Amino acid sequence: MKIIDRPLHFNALNEKNKQICKEDRTSDNRRSDSVSLEAQSPDESWWKKTKQAIVSIMQHQEQSENLRAACSVSRSDNPETEKEWTILHYAGADNNLGQYWLDNLNEMEAVGSRENLNIVSQLDLKDIGCKRYLIKKDDDIQNFTSPAVEDLGRVNMADPEVLTEFIKYGMKKYPAKHYMLIIACHGGAWKGLQLEDSFAGGDMSVPSIRRSIENAEMATNRHLDLLAFDACLMGSAEAAYELRNVADYMVASEQVEAFKSWPYTPILKKAFEETDKITPDKLGTIVVDESSKVKQDMLTMGLIDLSRMENVKDAANALAEEIITTKTSMSVLKNIARKTQQFYLPVKDMYHFAQQIAENPSVKDTALIEAAENLCRSIREAVLTEEHSTSVPPRELITDSDLLALSEAKLKAVYELNGANGLNTELNPHYTSYGSLQFAEDTEWVKAMRRIDQAA
Repeated sequence: MKIIDRPLHFNALNEKNKQICKEDRTSDNRRSDSVSLEAQSPDESWWKKTKQAIVSIMQHQEQSENLRAACSVSRSDNPETEKEWTILHYAGADNNLGQYWLDNLNEMEAVGSRENLNIVSQLDLKDIGCKRYLIKKDDDIQNFTSPAVEDLGRVNMADPEVLTEFIKYGMKKYPAKHYMLIIACHGGAWKGLQLEDSFAGGDMSVPSIRRSIENAEMATNRHLDLLAFDACLMGSAEAAYELRNVADYMVASEQVEAFKSWPYTPILKKAFEETDKITPDKLGTIVVDESSKVKQDMLTMGLIDLSRMENVKDAANALAEEIITTKTSMSVLKNIARKTQQFYLPVKDMYHFAQQIAENPSVKDTALIEAAENLCRSIREAVLTEEHSTSVPPRELITDSDLLALSEAKLKAVYELNGANGLNTELNPHYTSYGSLQFAEDTEWVKAMRRIDQAA
């Protein structure tokens, strides 16, 4: 599949209009000079000629003002009519994701922007640069044909200000009652996102994501209803807590995603062709439901109510405090941590960790058990719905070449996720950068996990 590039035509038009306007100003100056010369002429008809010249100047100035107004309209950022939803798709593909992300945009074209929906994408491709697109409906399943509405040239998508500017642009240019931001790139759980190969520092930390969205909200006075990650491992307790105030809901995967990623066509059809006015939580549920139908590509997916992440943090902190003070053998807890459902990196399932503490017969400390049960309850309330793979699919259904290259044993580790519950966490937080997270600052999680890790 190739991209059909349609450059931004009105940029060239604006340059032409600017030149016309410039010539008008030059012409006005020449006309003023001629009036001055005629006024000094001894010709007896000088007053008549002067009056005619003045009238001509006034008419020409009026025409110039009209033309300048037309110039302004042609290059304006006048907002579109408010719609029900605007989906902002921020795609970092200056790496090995370029072709997959083009395929995703082509999938979006099966539905496209319509009377109740804007789909706006900022796509950065290796060796091509960064462009903004308004996704238009078409029936071409081979080619991405939507026109570029802006060419940004070379852009570092990992720069938090670039993300902020895109959100501001999308919210102001394409106003809506509801906003969804999808960040599509490589993901690394609490460590954040990898968006760039062409710039040094091509990663964006979770705190940087938070600040980007906060700055956009301050500038626009508009709030995200749904924040989504089409990226590996971003179904993270630490990330969800960090981002709890910048959106109402979050959609993300605990495990890695296949390169093919989201099934965009069925998601958009279900949400915007079969439903009149869809709520943010229902849209998030559709993402989870449709992802569950392609578990060979979408191994996990969950919808998180971010307003409940404060409770998850409090419950995690209470469990951490009990771990720090309990007389329960740390070797028992370390063995539990080893057996906890693991994802790539590795990060592990927070619910499964607490559940095993609560159910392990070697744990006798009632306060520790109650704290673990409370964390499980808080996670169940925060994760509104989630789906996960439980078995390895037939190899002919696996489209990801990296996954196909794995041995059967490793494929089982990737796909058999019976302990997945929607939120992963770091059980070995020895990384310096972990301390910059609000979850680390607001809980005793690091201290508790280090006590477990130090056990024999």
